[in-house]
This record gives sequence, structure tokens and C-alpha cells, in this order.
Amino acid sequence: MKKYIAIILAFMLIMSLFACSVDKSTQATPTPVSNEPASTPSENVIDPPNSNDDRINQTPDNRDDIPVGDICKICNTVGDICEACGFCIDCDTFERCMDCNLGDDCCECEKTLEIYQFEPIIITGKGSQITDIIDVPVALSIFSFTHTGRRNFIVRQYTTDYTEVRGGLLANEIGDSTGSTTLNAEDGQVVFDVSADGDWTLTISPFQLVETAELSGSGNTISGVFASPDRGVYRFTHDGRRNFIVYIYPFSGRERLIVNEIGVTDITAIVDFGDTYAYWEIKGDGNWKIIKE
Repeated sequence: MKKYIAIILAFMLIMSLFACSVDKSTQATPTPVSNEPASTPSENVIDPPNSNDDRINQTPDNRDDIPVGDICKICNTVGDICEACGFCIDCDTFERCMDCNLGDDCCECEKTLEIYQFEPIIITGKGSQITDIIDVPVALSIFSFTHTGRRNFIVRQYTTDYTEVRGGLLANEIGDSTGSTTLNAEDGQVVFDVSADGDWTLTISPFQLVETAELSGSGNTISGVFASPDRGVYRFTHDGRRNFIVYIYPFSGRERLIVNEIGVTDITAIVDFGDTYAYWEIKGDGNWKIIKE
């Protein structure tokens, strides 16, 4: 009996060892891990932009597609006012530059200036009244006046919706008077409010080109436009009793107060006219002269 039990146990041990051997032989062998990236079909690959590609951030040299008035094709100045030359301040006031034909953006071509000319606009009246709306063909012109009366003569500039223009006091005199000042009419239309007790005449006229900065006259005056001479010393004389004030208006910069005196005056001052064109504005009640020393 014991003999049969030993045989059975031995058989079971052999079968157990055989089962373990079979289980180990059927385990999957691990696949080696590669450090190479998985391949991608070439048709799905998108190359990133090349920063060295000339087509990227390229600025075209041809600016013909940019409207005139946005950028000057000669000096590359952007905007409606070319600071390089200064005098092309308004395409309505000054005709197109004869060198580059770009109107108010003519820039650094020759100092060639043609002032837009028009027939003077004359308005007459008597006593105090509001004028009709007046069409002005340029943005900057000369406003002149005469008055025959005994009391105050005052002219104020208004817009077409009857808003008073800042700096629009064009005349403020007593009795018989004549004078001139600049008229800024950027909107192309103006209205005048006249206070007077006599006959009066208002005239709007274009600037004129003159050959020299030296000038003589009387009363309130706007000079013609002249090519800017070199900076220099000028003598200013006046024989009136009231204020004597002189401004220089360079087209390439801001206006400058040169003289501010009362009564009889005889002084000298250094004047910088800028580098393009300029004109004088003189306010006085007597005879005056501007002479280069």
C-alpha cells in the first residue's frame, strides 16, 4: 500500500515540474525600446517658417500704391504737412510743387513756390451787420479792411454754424481806420460779424511773392511772402503813439515775436527767418520801416 502512495506522489511532482516549464516557455519576449522617434509620413510634415526667408517682413520699395498725402515719395515724410520743406502747408493755398507734383507733400525739392491766385473777394456795407456765408478758396489768405466812421470798428470771424473762431478778432479800431491781418479759413467758408457806425469794406486776397524782407508802410500790415534770407540784424522804426508789434512767420517753424514796443521806436533785433519762406505781420498806428543792418 505504501508503495502505491509513493508512486502517485512522484507522478504528481513530475507533472507539476512539467507545467511550470511550459508556462515559462510561453511568456512573450519584451520588444526592445528604440530612442528614434516614430516615423511620420512625409506628406503630413509642415515645415515652420524660415525667419531668414526674404519674403517674411519684407517692406516693398514701390510705394505707388500709397495715396498721395499719406507719405511723401521724395523725403519719406508721413502726414499732410511735410516738415522737411515747411512751405507746402496747404494744398489749397499753395499749388503743387513744380518738381515732384505732390501738392502739400512736396518736401525737399527745390525752393519752388507758386502761390495759388484768385480774384480778391470784396464785401462792403454800412453800420453793424452779419455778412452772408462767404466761400474762401484757400486756407490762408490776407484779410484787409477800411472803415469811415467815428466810433468802434470791430470784425469777428465765425464758422457757418455761427461759432466764433478762436483768434478770430480781425479788426478792433476806433474811427477812420485801415489795416490787414491773416485769415485762416480751413473749412473754406466764413461769416463776419461787423460792428461799425460808418461805411466799411472787407477784402480777402491771396499772398503775393516779394523779393526782399525789407519793408516800409503804415498801420496794420501783412507783408508778401519772401524767400528766407540768412539770420541777421534788422532795424525797426515806428513814429506812432500806440503799440508797435512785429511778428515773423517762417513757413518752416512757429511764429516769432520780434518787436513789442509802445510809441516811437528805433531798435535792432536778430531775426531768424527759417530755411524756406516767411512773411511779416506788423501792427502799429504810425509809419514804420524794417531795414537790414
